[in-house]
Amino acid sequence: MKYARSSLFIVVAFIFILASCSSSGETKLTNKEVREMDKSMSILEQRLANEIAEKNVQIKWHADAVTINIVDSLFFESGAATIKPRGLKTLDEIGSILKQLPSNKIIRIEGHTDNVAIGKALGKMYHSNWEMGAARASAVAENLVKISGINPEKIAVVSYSKYRPIVPNTSPENRSINRRIEIVVMNRLNYEAKELESSGEAKDLEASNR
Repeated sequence: MKYARSSLFIVVAFIFILASCSSSGETKLTNKEVREMDKSMSILEQRLANEIAEKNVQIKWHADAVTINIVDSLFFESGAATIKPRGLKTLDEIGSILKQLPSNKIIRIEGHTDNVAIGKALGKMYHSNWEMGAARASAVAENLVKISGINPEKIAVVSYSKYRPIVPNTSPENRSINRRIEIVVMNRLNYEAKELESSGEAKDLEASNR
């Protein structure tokens, strides 16, 4: 009987913790976290003032995260996944700030492409835009770990290929906007909640396809 009550208490406590999050499983940044992040991002904005002015870098605030958006041409030559010297300098500035963030933060590095299919010339390197996005995001992650000294346990890498465009892929200008690296800084709890949500959606999709 005692065991049953203990189990019930654990279940109720777990439900209460989940209920304390928003309906999407996410929690907003606390006022203290907002102040700390604001200070860090303000310093980063000062250091990257030229790149921001040239619209190569954008820093955006969200309720539960901060996103650093970098156009692909700043980091990469066309079709390549090796970061250019100018891009390395920018990434070093970003890394120096990210390294100072508290341990409860996750740094998710996203690779985004346009909707142009991989041509024959690049086909030997990448079979799809998924692979190109992943290769570029991985290159950024490796440099943040090896050069900036960020703990790899704080880093996640994901490729969204062409499926998360900012604007419609209807012109060369729009496609250049969609080709990008996004560095998303969020609380570990929010990241894990998103992972659980994605895992659940994947299982539901798998079950529906049986």
